[in-house]
Amino acid sequence: MRRLDHKLDCKQCGTIYFDVPDDAVDTSPIQCSSCGAAMGTWGEIQRDFYSQVGQGTFYLHDGKIDAWTYQDITAMRVRSALQDEQAERSLEADEED
Repeated sequence: MRRLDHKLDCKQCGTIYFDVPDDAVDTSPIQCSSCGAAMGTWGEIQRDFYSQVGQGTFYLHDGKIDAWTYQDITAMRVRSALQDEQAERSLEADEED
């Protein structure tokens, strides 16, 4: 799991709150929802976000975005499968006793 750097934060107030219009295109200007400062274009914000995390799963907590990469998710699934396998073997051993 990785934390995003502060490139997406508003340079004026430090929050990551911004509204994106439903009809936004890459050249649409985006302002901070907290203070109204310009944050860049929708295209710039998207490129910055994806350059940091690529494609994956994201978790927002306490105003911070954590990125779970496919490698993180795969590793969690492998650990879970191994734990399931161990539990199954333990049940089989108990049944044999």
